[in-house]
Amino acid sequence: MNRDLVELIKEDEGCRLDMYKDTVNVWTIGYGHNLEEGIDQETAEFILSRDLEKHASELDRHKPKWRELPDNVQLVVLSMQFNMGWNRFSKFVKFWEAIENRSWAEAGRQMENSKWWNQVKTRGPKLRKILEESVEI
Repeated sequence: MNRDLVELIKEDEGCRLDMYKDTVNVWTIGYGHNLEEGIDQETAEFILSRDLEKHASELDRHKPKWRELPDNVQLVVLSMQFNMGWNRFSKFVKFWEAIENRSWAEAGRQMENSKWWNQVKTRGPKLRKILEESVEI
């Protein structure tokens, strides 16, 4: 892509990291990206990858030992972090205690005993099953 063009667009559009309605009332983000046009599959995959990296980094900051957990437990923890974000996920105190004690069944019970469980429909039971299948060797 022509660097001069990129700089020209950046200068003309400016960058907004939050959604806003432009001068013709179209939802926009970034450097004038029209959100109403949607995105293609490649862009969706890229965004998902970046989001997962961001959420894994957040777990690294707040719960650095999460990477020492069995793979299936890491999968569940990162999926929940992705879904809720740290501000909500950090409030799952009893869940985190169970995870730190490697009590997978108790962690599953704590998942089910939450408002989140009812909000996510099939995700909760699926993640609980994955979690409870984890066995420490």
